[in-house]
Order: sequence, then C-alpha cells, then structure tokens
Amino acid sequence: MLATLKRYAKGEVPLGRVFLNDMLIFGTIVNVVTGGAALISYASDVPGWLALSIFLLPVPYNVALCVFVWRSAARSGSGWADLARVGSVLWLVMFLVV
Repeated sequence: MLATLKRYAKGEVPLGRVFLNDMLIFGTIVNVVTGGAALISYASDVPGWLALSIFLLPVPYNVALCVFVWRSAARSGSGWADLARVGSVLWLVMFLVV
C-alpha cells in the first residue's frame, strides 16, 4: 500500500488512471457519499460541528488527488495533460464549494 502511494506521489501512475478512475469516478463517489451523510446529519439534529466534520472529511484526500493528477500530468507529456490539470482544480473547487 505504501509503495502504491509513493508511485502516486511521484507521478508514476498513468494520468488516465489517476484522473478518470481515481479522481472523477471514485473521488466523486466519496464526495457524494460524505456530502449526503453530512446533510443527513445536519437535518437529524446532530451537532453542527459533527456535520461539518463529516463534510470536510474527504478534503485531504481531494487535495492529494489533485496533486497526484498534476504530478502524473507533468510526467505524461500527453496532449490532454493541461486539460487534466485544469479539470482537477475545477473538480477540487467544485467539491469544496458545493
């Protein structure tokens, strides 16, 4: 597991996998589930700090995914690397704001 994380951090994982699979598919699922859990918690008279904590729980994961996309894009040299960089930042902002 640690070796895989190091590969992501070094940008050695293919850009398509990091951007499409890990960020857009799995990351979106994680954000939707935690966002829904935060809304349910807030509506269920749970303390506000707990609902906010649930909402903010995936933020470190989201920032790491954005960094991983940037590092993979830097190493890939493909034509859509710049698009993946912009898309990753927009994705991160969208889930931080929404």
